[in-house]
Amino acid sequence: MPQYLTAFDVVTNVLGYMPFGALMVLALYPRWRGPLAVGFAFVLGVLLSGLMEAVQTYLPTRVASNLDLAANALGALLGAAIMSPATGALLDRCLLRRLRLMWFERDSAALACLVAAWPFATMYPAPRLFGLGNWPRVLWTRFDSTTQDALFA
Repeated sequence: MPQYLTAFDVVTNVLGYMPFGALMVLALYPRWRGPLAVGFAFVLGVLLSGLMEAVQTYLPTRVASNLDLAANALGALLGAAIMSPATGALLDRCLLRRLRLMWFERDSAALACLVAAWPFATMYPAPRLFGLGNWPRVLWTRFDSTTQDALFA
């Protein structure tokens, strides 16, 4: 394993792409089911991961890696394979809707989504926006005082 990659990075990449694979299988249902949906979700996961790794070659603080690509593809495949057998129960028999109505009030879908997304938002915070450095502060200091006052107003 390369020195700049850790086991945490690999596990995070696998876990990070599992929801993508699962959501792709749910989105393709009922037109595509079973192995066809799993294969399509896997191919889209590989393409998305390849695009992300290609973009990382242009970011000075990021390192593109084939291991990241493989871990992301594995995550998409695992998520799709785990979700595929449960898709009919979740969507045809409306298990998700019944659980939501049983656990939450009728108009709390947005709050439930925010609560579910919270652990992923705090998983591995970058010290700077997109890891690109402190460019918002540099831009702010280059404005003259009248522009800063106008923006505050």
